[in-house]
Amino acid sequence: MPFSAGRCESLPYALLHAALACVPWADYVVSPLVGDQFDALDLAAQLELAGYRGRYMVVTPSLPAPGVIRREIEQLCPSLTVELIPRARI
Repeated sequence: MPFSAGRCESLPYALLHAALACVPWADYVVSPLVGDQFDALDLAAQLELAGYRGRYMVVTPSLPAPGVIRREIEQLCPSLTVELIPRARI
């Protein structure tokens, strides 16, 4: 993972804007495809609204056509760089 050596902070979805205001230099935001309070498209929209310019990495289950999801997020949030990362199965 490109972010394995970095510092990772976990925070509630509701604190996203506050966190980005505190660390506007964040290189990565990582989230699951679907969470309890949001999905990747919701988070992408908030990242774009906050002016985030780093990489948005979405951890996904195995998907038959992951490119469709990535393209949908990028079409709705064109300023984001989106990467999908398949979650390893145990």
